[in-house]
Amino acid sequence: MNINWFTYAGGFAFLTIAAASYLAPRIDRRIPYEQTKSCYAGGLSQCDAYFAKVPANKRLVVEQATATVETNTALQSVKFYGSNIQDVALKLKRVGGGNKVYTASQRLMAHLNAGESPNFAVDIASGAAEFSSTTMTLKGYLVDVKR
Repeated sequence: MNINWFTYAGGFAFLTIAAASYLAPRIDRRIPYEQTKSCYAGGLSQCDAYFAKVPANKRLVVEQATATVETNTALQSVKFYGSNIQDVALKLKRVGGGNKVYTASQRLMAHLNAGESPNFAVDIASGAAEFSSTTMTLKGYLVDVKR
């Protein structure tokens, strides 16, 4: 029987490299993302805020939205949205105060591609002297996207 030791050595080297690359720790290539925007509406029943656009060759994954709304009238809704995201209504809880103060902290999973902008809109009941002041923070991460 004729044994070709070079074939066995080459096969062993290939298996060693393949196993080492499979077992090597995976490198987390996520870039942490956190951005806060505010909007104020005096005499209007809606305010909108627009976050920065997602950079080229990146995808934004939003995992958490936190909001605080203060108004002197009834709050109707706070919605998070983007170009390819169906409106996500945040579940707010009233926390008191002279004015009506509401807070929300909600987990979500939203993906935005390069050039898209996450946004939020606050709707309050219209009246003679309505106002709303809102702050929203989005948390998540950016990932590289090969084009």
